[in-house]
Amino acid sequence: MLNEIPGMNSFATLHDQWMIDLKVSKGGVDMTFVENIGSMPPAFILNYGAVYDKYRVVIDRAKNSIEK
Repeated sequence: MLNEIPGMNSFATLHDQWMIDLKVSKGGVDMTFVENIGSMPPAFILNYGAVYDKYRVVIDRAKNSIEK
C-alpha cells in the first residue's frame, strides 16, 4: 500500500543503501534499532526534498492555476 505513495520507493531505496553502507563501514556488524530508525527522518527529508525539487516547475504551475 505504501508503494502507491509517490516517492516512497525512492525513500526506501535511499535508506536501504545507507544501511548497507553502514554495515560495510562497521565491518559487517548489523545496524542497531536506533541507527535504523534514527536514519529514517534524514532519509525522508532528503528524498522528498529531491522529489519536490524535481517536480517544482509542475507544482508551481499547479499552484498558479489554482490561484487564478
